Amino acid sequence: MSDFARLAAARYSERHFDPEKLPEKEKIRSIAEAARLAPTATNAQAFHMYLIGPEKGKALLPEVTRCYFKAPYHILLCADHSQSWVRSYDDFDAAELDLGIVGSHIALQAQDLGLHSCFICAFDPAACRKCFELPEEHEPIMLIALGYASKDSEPSPRHKERKALAEVLSEV
Repeated sequence: MSDFARLAAARYSERHFDPEKLPEKEKIRSIAEAARLAPTATNAQAFHMYLIGPEKGKALLPEVTRCYFKAPYHILLCADHSQSWVRSYDDFDAAELDLGIVGSHIALQAQDLGLHSCFICAFDPAACRKCFELPEEHEPIMLIALGYASKDSEPSPRHKERKALAEVLSEV
């Protein structure tokens, strides 16, 4: 198994963070840099990230979501539709697809550095916009919780449930 395959297999959505053990600033910067390097449609990089630290997160995230899992850091990923590539055939806007790629870079870089992550889409975008005073052009798409796992952490029982490759891949 390749290093990447091992990394991808080991990663799971962490829901039990250790709120007292703060990730090192160098690791957070490395994660942000991995996100910045993520490929995007036409390399438009039509996104903005907001790093939410422990104090602000503890104070404001409960107003935005019940799913913040007491992680010490969160990255809020926002789309900027004024800069994103739009497919001419059907007006598909690639901003959210791009943020999926950016989020994957964040999660995998965190895993490689010994941190854990969880994608959070169950949040109130209007409350998020208000709490973090987002400019109009930044649409909140997802939060990613980041930190060290708690001592009693383990993947959910559903983590290893996967469809067979034949169910998700068709040759045409």
